[in-house]
Amino acid sequence: METAARSKNFSSNEICTLLSLVQQNSSILECKATGKVRPDQKDKVWETITESFNSVCSGAPRSTKNLRTKYLNLKADMKKRSADHKKYVYGTGGGPCKEPDPADTEVDTLMKYCQKNKCMGWTPHMTTTEDQMMEEEIDIKAKWTEKKLKEEIEFTKIEHTLRVQQMKEAHELQQKFIIEKHVLEMRILEDQLKPK
Repeated sequence: METAARSKNFSSNEICTLLSLVQQNSSILECKATGKVRPDQKDKVWETITESFNSVCSGAPRSTKNLRTKYLNLKADMKKRSADHKKYVYGTGGGPCKEPDPADTEVDTLMKYCQKNKCMGWTPHMTTTEDQMMEEEIDIKAKWTEKKLKEEIEFTKIEHTLRVQQMKEAHELQQKFIIEKHVLEMRILEDQLKPK
């Protein structure tokens, strides 16, 4: 039994192109209304996206199934990371800050970049220099985002340390107050118990 050969991983250019094409057709592909868009309409749009994608991107052509699966996987990964982040943010307990996974931040940065700029600058006749410039720009943005995240983590650690220190000081003051209160109450009781 022969298995299909594994296709090459998607490059950042291919991902951005795919997201751009999907975004252009999002009114049909992301429509959740019942009865408004038929499944066969979505299939036709995916076929159109596949043709456009293969005409824009060099390299081995991708099938409709590959592109659809890649898009659904990207969407699922984003949702999962978003849910994990919310769960972590709203969770209780101490401990050190959670360090972000560099691979996750890179994909998030790429998807946010594509959503923000809509990747409209890409044309079917891009030269390799333009491809390199686009990849360099994405790399710079990813590095900047990573640096920003590290600074935010450091700030959060410092803030956490200060809060812990304030809580310790407040606890010590509270203990001191309780001890002094106890001593005063004991003196009052002793005075009351002394025979007159």
